[in-house]
Amino acid sequence: MPAKPRTSTPDIWKKRIVGYSDVPIAQLKRNPLNFRTHSKEQKEALRAMMTSVGVVQSVIVNRITGNLVDGHLRLQLADEDGQDTLPVAFVELTEREEKQILATFDGVAALAGID
Repeated sequence: MPAKPRTSTPDIWKKRIVGYSDVPIAQLKRNPLNFRTHSKEQKEALRAMMTSVGVVQSVIVNRITGNLVDGHLRLQLADEDGQDTLPVAFVELTEREEKQILATFDGVAALAGID
């Protein structure tokens, strides 16, 4: 079914993505405020998926602080497996907004059910 044409309404969501690029993993900076840990099983599952399918999602880097906002495990595995680069989506967030994203990003996704 085709999407309905949108009427002209103002955007209420700020567009925070400011660019995309492949970045050498040595230049990616892990976020010192990232509090998540990853189990051996999670690492093995993600490594298996990355090996069989490949990269399908960019890591997210805050251009203001240079910190990784999402993708710490992908970065770790890329480093361990000798990958040269990762695709990066760059965002511009204040330090406060970066902390908010770190605190809620994966948690909100975990609230999803299964249909």
